[in-house]
Amino acid sequence: RLEAWVQDKDPKGTNVRAAPSLNAKIIKVFPSFDVTDEDTDLTLVGYRNGWFEILMGENGRKKGWISAKKVAVAVENKTGKPATLYALPSKTSRKVGKIPNDAPVFEIVGFDCFGLKIKYKNITGWLSKDEMCGNPRTTCS
Repeated sequence: RLEAWVQDKDPKGTNVRAAPSLNAKIIKVFPSFDVTDEDTDLTLVGYRNGWFEILMGENGRKKGWISAKKVAVAVENKTGKPATLYALPSKTSRKVGKIPNDAPVFEIVGFDCFGLKIKYKNITGWLSKDEMCGNPRTTCS
């Protein structure tokens, strides 16, 4: 599980679907993004073809799917230094680049228990969940 938030400026809100497809039934609509609104917080539990599977509801038992294009996290390295991006979802993997601390990440292209595969500028790599924050209102340290 990873924490993230809805990042969508559509005033009509963001659709959550029953399956990872634009043709799937809409089962919930998140309000348009407001950093003070906890309803925009997400718990990511899966990923398929550009869609995140998320937990919903008070007890988190209901699942739905949201486009990865509408999901964001922030880089938060507890040392304040830039975070490392890896070629594979492992800290023993080859390092492919750095991403500044506190940088928002809006282009997510993969998911693993290690963290998220992201595109940042001209680099694609894996960001460890230890170096990200899924709360837009505060730091996670």
